[in-house]
Amino acid sequence: MRTIAISPAPQRHVQQVPALRACALCIHSAVPTGATDMACLCPVVIAIHGGKATAEQARRTHGACGPDARHLDMPSWHHGRAQRRQHLEAAAA
Repeated sequence: MRTIAISPAPQRHVQQVPALRACALCIHSAVPTGATDMACLCPVVIAIHGGKATAEQARRTHGACGPDARHLDMPSWHHGRAQRRQHLEAAAA
């Protein structure tokens, strides 16, 4: 006969994730002084919207960035690319 230890149910940790979290981490986002809405400063978004747009406007279904965050750009992506490029250049030399 096997004995099974029964432990209390694990507590669920609920984390509040802000709306448009990806936009908050993107290098194109900014919250202008005194403003409450996050702005998107992506050149493509500015061109399509005819000026600055809020992140919410850019991420709408028919917005310049869309719900899939087409123009999302993270600083860490550039850091990794630069390191890989340096590594490849050093290996080629």
